[in-house]
Amino acid sequence: MTLAATWLVAWEYDRLKPMIFYGREDKPRKFSYQFLTIPAFFAVGGAVLGVLSWLIRLGNFSNYLTFGIALTLIGAAFGLVVALQY
Repeated sequence: MTLAATWLVAWEYDRLKPMIFYGREDKPRKFSYQFLTIPAFFAVGGAVLGVLSWLIRLGNFSNYLTFGIALTLIGAAFGLVVALQY
């Protein structure tokens, strides 16, 4: 079900993009902190999901720390892709 929800969000990305990036300027700035803030936002989200999965013992993992680090890295990579798209 998570995969299906992810697919639907990706399918409607063009329609959902203005909800997230509503203040886009026409001219690019010399240096924008978007390449730091957007990946950091998604990395923190991955870390929070890792902590929540540890708290409710989601899954049958022997090491929740590795799972949390993996979610954080996946979130940061996704955030970097979103920042490059933006």
